[in-house]
Amino acid sequence: PAGTTVVVQANILDAAILKELEMLGGGDELFVDTLLRNYLQDATNLISSIDQALKDKKYGALHDICHALKGNCLSIGAHQIAKCSDALSQASPGELRFRGVAMFEQLCIEYAVLQSAIDEYLLRRVSAAS
Repeated sequence: PAGTTVVVQANILDAAILKELEMLGGGDELFVDTLLRNYLQDATNLISSIDQALKDKKYGALHDICHALKGNCLSIGAHQIAKCSDALSQASPGELRFRGVAMFEQLCIEYAVLQSAIDEYLLRRVSAAS
């Protein structure tokens, strides 16, 4: 779809993975749309859980949540968010106490950009289909 070019230029989503997802959908126009919307819902919940784990200094739980977010991100080609969540996951408790808030803020910034890119991608898919 036309949206792929814009999204890829911003290096937000991996066009090859989006193409694979489209092929997996087997012509079902709603497959990728539903998948991306579910991703956004899940990621929003996971990011909220990351925020709470950081506030509560529950670094074991933080690791697990970040790992789940990274997996979700890689499945749709959102490599930058995966990288941010992996950095949080790999950080030591001392590093998280010192830089955890800044790392989380970066994750949130990247996620906002990703949300916009997904919205744009989905809008362009709708436009291309009509």
